[in-house]
Amino acid sequence: MRKGSFTTWVLSRFKRRWGGNLNVTDPEKRREVLGRRKRIEAKFGQVKKHHQMVRTRYRGRWRVAIQVLMTFIVANLKRMIELLQRKENCIGLAVSSG
Repeated sequence: MRKGSFTTWVLSRFKRRWGGNLNVTDPEKRREVLGRRKRIEAKFGQVKKHHQMVRTRYRGRWRVAIQVLMTFIVANLKRMIELLQRKENCIGLAVSSG
């Protein structure tokens, strides 16, 4: 059995997969990996701060996995709405000034 919470395990697995390997010797590749990791860490920080992911509400691997999945779906939907509103504002400004 793993030590630590399941939430920590899920987040660390996601970071390993999408955060990249920091043991890269090429400076350009390392910079790219760090840039990707920076964006991912920002999303995890947002979810932990605004969606109470520091602790899980439920116990059990599947329940926690569902909670993590649903939390990130909500965070992504909020981000999509924000991006669509920005796009509409930009289009409105372009039409009114054009």
